[in-house]
Order: sequence, then structure tokens, then C-alpha cells
Amino acid sequence: MDAMIDAKYSGCLQTIEKKAKKKGALLTFESIGYTGLLIILVALGVAGLGLFETYRIVSCRWELRELSSACISYKSLNVSNQLPSSLGDLAKDASLSASDSNDGVPHGNFIRRTQRWTDAAVNNPWNKPYQIDTASGTISCETDGVVGTMSTEIGESDK
Repeated sequence: MDAMIDAKYSGCLQTIEKKAKKKGALLTFESIGYTGLLIILVALGVAGLGLFETYRIVSCRWELRELSSACISYKSLNVSNQLPSSLGDLAKDASLSASDSNDGVPHGNFIRRTQRWTDAAVNNPWNKPYQIDTASGTISCETDGVVGTMSTEIGESDK
């Protein structure tokens, strides 16, 4: 009778051991799957950050062209044929008064106002201000440590 109890008892242990082994094996495969998924998500995140940086560079180049165009419009309508002293002037409702305008009509809103482009400041996608140099006729901006400075000559297009 004692032998029979021992047999059942050892059988029960074997069943527990088999379940434990299966469970451990499944956990190992699951952890490999989770690790693989984590690696894929990290790779997609890094690629996404790279695409976001590319978007900001392309956006900045586009904005430099748009600001250059607005400066040309401002200069052509200005009696003194001068560039604006500040890029924020381009976003004002009355950038040029009637007395400063060639056609005697007030002009304004040479650029659209956005969260980054106001009459107080015109900022780039890195939220740093665009600068106009009226002496050299250039618009420039600081970006980040990787890209550096971006600029354009007013009236020039990319080649």
C-alpha cells in the first residue's frame, strides 16, 4: 500500500515538473518574442525621429523661400525700396502705411500668422528666430547642433 502511495506521489511530482518545464519553455519563447518586438519598436522610433528631423529641415528651407518672397514683395511696394527691419513686420496688419507705399494704399500680412510666426517673432521649426540682415540681403536661422545654420539670399532660389 505504501508503494502505491509513493507511485501516485511521484507521478504527481512528474506532472508538476513537466508543467514547470513547459511553462519555462513557453516563457523563454514569449520573452524572445517580446524582445524582438521591442527591438522592432525601437528601430521604428529611431527611424521616426530621423524622419521628423528631415521634415524640420525641409520645412525650414520652404519657410526661408516663403520669407524671401515676402521680403521681395515688401521691398517692391516700399517707397524707399528697402527690406523690412524685422521679419515680424511682415506679419503685421499694417506693415506699410499708405505714405510708405508706392501706390498710396496700406499693405500688410505679407506672411501668414501661425503659432511660430507672429508680429513679435518669426521662429523656425526648432523654435529659434529667423534673422534678416538687410545689409547683405540674407535671411538665416540657427537650427540645432547637427544641421547648424541655414540661410538664403533674398530673391535667390535654391539651385
